[in-house]
Amino acid sequence: MIVESVKGLGENRSLATIIIFRVTPMVALALLIISYLTVDATEQAVERQLRDHLRRENDHALSVIDGRLDSIHAVGRAFARNELVVNALFDPENRDNYLPALFRNPSLPGSAKARVTLVDYRGRPIISGYSGTPFEAGSVYWSEALSRGEEDFHVDGGGVAIGIPVLYAGFPEGGVILQYPQDQVGAIFDPEGVFLSEAILGPNDQVLYSSDSGFLEQGGINRAHGKPGWITLERALPDYPQITLVTAEREDSAYAPVKRLTNLLGVAFFAVLVALIWGIWRAADLARGQVRDFIAIIGGIGRAEDLGRRLKHKGAVEFRELTAAFNNMLENLERTTISRNRVDRILNSMNEMLIVTSTAGEVQTLNPAAEAFFRDSLDKTVSIGTPIGGLLRSNDQKENAELAEFLKSTGLKHQFDATYETASNERETVRWSKSVLVDPEFGPVGVIVIGQDITDQVEAARLKDEFISTVSHELRTPLTAINGTLGLLRGGVMGDLGGEIQQLLAIGQDNADRLLRLINDLLDLQKLEADGMVFRMETLRLHDLLANAVEVNRSYADQYHVNLIFARADDDLENVMVRVDRIRFLQVMTNLLSNACKFSPKGADVVLRLGRSHAGMVVSVVDRGPGVPDDFKDRIFTRFAQADGSDTREKGGTGLGLYLVKVMTERMGGTVWFEGNDHGGTTFFISLPEDGNAGGASPRAVGHGDPADKKATANRRPFFPSPPSD
Repeated sequence: MIVESVKGLGENRSLATIIIFRVTPMVALALLIISYLTVDATEQAVERQLRDHLRRENDHALSVIDGRLDSIHAVGRAFARNELVVNALFDPENRDNYLPALFRNPSLPGSAKARVTLVDYRGRPIISGYSGTPFEAGSVYWSEALSRGEEDFHVDGGGVAIGIPVLYAGFPEGGVILQYPQDQVGAIFDPEGVFLSEAILGPNDQVLYSSDSGFLEQGGINRAHGKPGWITLERALPDYPQITLVTAEREDSAYAPVKRLTNLLGVAFFAVLVALIWGIWRAADLARGQVRDFIAIIGGIGRAEDLGRRLKHKGAVEFRELTAAFNNMLENLERTTISRNRVDRILNSMNEMLIVTSTAGEVQTLNPAAEAFFRDSLDKTVSIGTPIGGLLRSNDQKENAELAEFLKSTGLKHQFDATYETASNERETVRWSKSVLVDPEFGPVGVIVIGQDITDQVEAARLKDEFISTVSHELRTPLTAINGTLGLLRGGVMGDLGGEIQQLLAIGQDNADRLLRLINDLLDLQKLEADGMVFRMETLRLHDLLANAVEVNRSYADQYHVNLIFARADDDLENVMVRVDRIRFLQVMTNLLSNACKFSPKGADVVLRLGRSHAGMVVSVVDRGPGVPDDFKDRIFTRFAQADGSDTREKGGTGLGLYLVKVMTERMGGTVWFEGNDHGGTTFFISLPEDGNAGGASPRAVGHGDPADKKATANRRPFFPSPPSD
């Protein structure tokens, strides 16, 4: 809500106010974060240093106190091992002669005063001595540990007692007791040279000694293990675990540097904030004039819609850079606008329909031609996001199946034709094609669909096919009769007509044959394209089919004075079976052999061979003609294709023969290709899969689209054509 309020405030305020309200909170927050992190880091550093200092002081105090107690123990052991002391336990009659001198004012380490007492094995005092002025120390301390021959250390509110057993022959016979009263405990535990507050805790946390009554009071109980306002470190003496050393320092003195730093940062924070606000206000005031000029010029360009205007470079460096960037933007915008307007004019003037969709198939934009087609012809409303599949759907199931394949196609280009019933009950055929819109960086980003109205073309093609069919059927009957009549006349049915008449009859019959072949080719082409040609597939011996083709075309070869040769096949190939249509296969071979004869020079050999490749049986037709020109190789199997050249034109032909060869061969499951010969001429190859059913099979009619043919095609093994080896 605060951010929204600031935004709302900035919409009606000056540049300085906007900057202050938007920049100052961020800068203040950054300063607060920096200050907090600085104080926190300083506090952690101070705490680490303080802990290290406490540990060093504690280590020093532990070392001093532990050494002092070890020295006192050493003195006690010296007394316990003294021969006079040991003898005194067994010589009660004479011990008064030498013990008083030994126990008179015994020398002990440190300044603490203590009473040294020799006791027997029952703890009964034998003699006592005082280091320094005698004092009232109470009863002599005794511990059962001494009776077991063990040293004992005891501390309580009454003071400190150290017991050393006196051993004779390894058995305890008494002990030496060193007793320090409560008022002498401080002299033992004062570490001397430690500048922090120290306290010694005995059993039950009783305070035996305290160097600072403000921290802990001597004789009291440290129940909280520390006092509020103090930083403490507690550790037990290594050799005397019943004694705990506490080292402490006041928090206010320890964290004084942190408090001073916090106060300093607070002052600096407000000083920087005030300076920042003043600086922003001053900078905005200086920029206000140039910004107003800049806005005035931009507003003038916007009102005039004149992208050719440019700003003048003046003012501060930043404003000159802004002016240059804005002028570059205007130039790019001008070029983009010009290009966009040009593209819009092109798209708007297109007669073809153009639709741009997303990769998900949703319409993003379309040109006026497409919009008019869907609105006026199909009475469909198109909007952004409309699925393209619903727009292109027709009433024909086959076309809709092709539409589904069209939409699923992942190739760069694909097309299909669809016929629609318009709102005026007319039929319009549209050829839809698409191209995937690919971004070099992001890949496919959309699809461009283009629709072309081919209604007139479809109607013209239909009329052409009907005309060709009608003319072909009407011409074939009289041409057949004419051809037969000419043949009868040439055969002498009317007697000998003479040489000149025979020559004229031959010319007439040749032209009639040519026209008849043209008509037959046209009718075959029409049947193939209309899916009306039926293939009656049989399992036949390939060698016999080829031999028959050679015999049928031998007379044609004789006309061109060409030797038609069927090269003898290997014995294992003579009984190879293939599944073909007898008539269509003979038509294929006739086209290949007649072409080879027609284009071979006189006296040349046209050789027909049969071989086997890894893919099946291969039939080859080798000629010695001029070969296939390079610019014609890509078109040789297309409709009405003829190589350019006077020799080719003189040979005649419809240009449909090789196209029919290719289509018929593929309908029978084969493949056709050609290669140039090393020494001139061309070799055409036909590859057919070998049929393993050598017993033969009854003929079966198979047409394109026939269910049985589809099943046979689906079950046929893959074919990989390759040239045969001689």
